Amino acid sequence: MIEVVIWTGFGGVDGEVFTRAVYEFTRKYNQDNNVSIEAKVINRDFMANYRELLTMSYEDPYFPDAFITHAYKVDEYASKTEPLPENASFWKNLDKDLLQTSYHGFEVRPYALPIDVHSAVLYFKKSVLEKEGISVREVKEGLAWSRFISILKILKERGYEPFAFLWEFPVVSSYYIQSSFKKGIDPEDYSSGALAEALSLMNELSQYSVGPKYGDPYAQLSKGKPVFAIEGMWNKKWIVESLGYDVAPLPVVDGLNEKYCWAASHVFAVSRRVEMGDPQESAQKKKFLYALAGYLVSENFQEKWAKLGFVPVNKKVRMMFLRKDPYHSSFSQSRFYVFPFRESMKDVWGVFETSLMRTLAGEPSEVSARYIDILKKSP
Repeated sequence: MIEVVIWTGFGGVDGEVFTRAVYEFTRKYNQDNNVSIEAKVINRDFMANYRELLTMSYEDPYFPDAFITHAYKVDEYASKTEPLPENASFWKNLDKDLLQTSYHGFEVRPYALPIDVHSAVLYFKKSVLEKEGISVREVKEGLAWSRFISILKILKERGYEPFAFLWEFPVVSSYYIQSSFKKGIDPEDYSSGALAEALSLMNELSQYSVGPKYGDPYAQLSKGKPVFAIEGMWNKKWIVESLGYDVAPLPVVDGLNEKYCWAASHVFAVSRRVEMGDPQESAQKKKFLYALAGYLVSENFQEKWAKLGFVPVNKKVRMMFLRKDPYHSSFSQSRFYVFPFRESMKDVWGVFETSLMRTLAGEPSEVSARYIDILKKSP
């Protein structure tokens, strides 16, 4: 029996679906190839200490044979990653149109294989909007920022909880990217002032939001109280099917014609640990993991993954969901943006995150103004 350890950062239903799919694939692989591979999937939490665990040496006995991470971290982990074969057939399954418009030149091949693209989206209570005479169609087509704020103001005046911040980072990142494109500059030019503009938008949004100062936003969402919420599209199954929300693209900053939003992409990587130990066992592990990579971008797995809310990278599956699923078709006109986090931006984002947290905690506006000024001067 050869054990193959795979780490992921999937901490919820996504982890259950991924684990079950890998185990089903492994059983079939063993039968078809007359081998004895035991895949051991360990699901951790991206938001806890998972990223720190991946910084350990691949020579450490606890380091996995393969792992799932985010595309923007590939540069950081490249030294411990075994490049995937350039001529492998699984590359042909990728939707090149989606990846080209998402990655904007940022290349992960051959160090990792993208298995999805995902971002934050706008969830809303259709029944409340209809009751208050607010156009659902307008919301689903994508609101301009000023119109979105005016709706939140109306809802607040009528006694509703207008909005809930659930995961702030994709929200601010999306509006940082939108502000950059509005200025006509590359989002990786951190001296543009776009960060300060994005923070100003968050400051405005926080006036209508359930946040740290007003109680747990997830608890409020579970009760169906906020009319609008921004959260990851990967939580669609829970938020839409269980809580009764509908879904739409993020509002667009005034003056920007196209819909842009920050995106992440889960990628599958084989670690250099597979080269250690017995050569025959290493060869068996690599053969299995390359086959698993092919399965992760196959129609079989990608259909399962798309049902959770992820945008599939398999072109055939993506086109199928765009035709039949209103949830996915809502984003057919949105442009995702995946970019790497360089060392040079850590200080800027550190200030940015500190300011954002203070803003959402309801600290005095002069505190936010002071941090905005620091951002404007950041290199």
